[in-house]
Amino acid sequence: MKTDIIKTVMGDNAKQRNIFTATIIAGLLFGFVSGRVWSERSTVRTIIAETKTATTTLIAKALTASTGVIAIKKETPAVIKKVEVKPILAEKPTPIKNEKPVAVKPFTGNTIILSGTTAGNTISLAKALLSQDSWIVIREDAGGEFGKAIGAGWFPKGLNEKISVELLRNTEAGKKYYAVLYTDAGDHKFSSKINKLVTENGEAVSQVFIAK
Repeated sequence: MKTDIIKTVMGDNAKQRNIFTATIIAGLLFGFVSGRVWSERSTVRTIIAETKTATTTLIAKALTASTGVIAIKKETPAVIKKVEVKPILAEKPTPIKNEKPVAVKPFTGNTIILSGTTAGNTISLAKALLSQDSWIVIREDAGGEFGKAIGAGWFPKGLNEKISVELLRNTEAGKKYYAVLYTDAGDHKFSSKINKLVTENGEAVSQVFIAK
């Protein structure tokens, strides 16, 4: 009888140990499986998020390539600072002083410029600037002095351009001549006895030339 009781107790104890062991193993398996499932769920979530990002990027690139429109990210607008603008004061105009006009002095000089000295019956002048009505007389050379007059021309006061003096006798190539300025007596007639030489600084106004 005692032996049967002991066997029964031992059998019950063995069953309890088996149940306990099975319970522990089941708990470990459940925890392992739960952890694995949770880990896989986290991985799946990460993969899904990365897939969404990649898909969005691909769609944006596809839209850019097909339409030429570049997707622009929204940026925070910059803060514009107010700048105080000071008004520019207009400067007072400088008063202009009334200056007296400069008096123009009357011309008192005389100039003779020849332009053509070719041998012939005419002497050409580029210009003659005269302080009064005058005569331009062409004279021969007499040993460095004024010789005989061979032609004369009357010209009014002021600037005379492209003028000429006709001669009574032709000039000869290689010979020296003078273009000499004389005053006018008011009768428009030249006479070496009546008309006087025009002088400046004590010398006659003239220009020497060699006929060519």
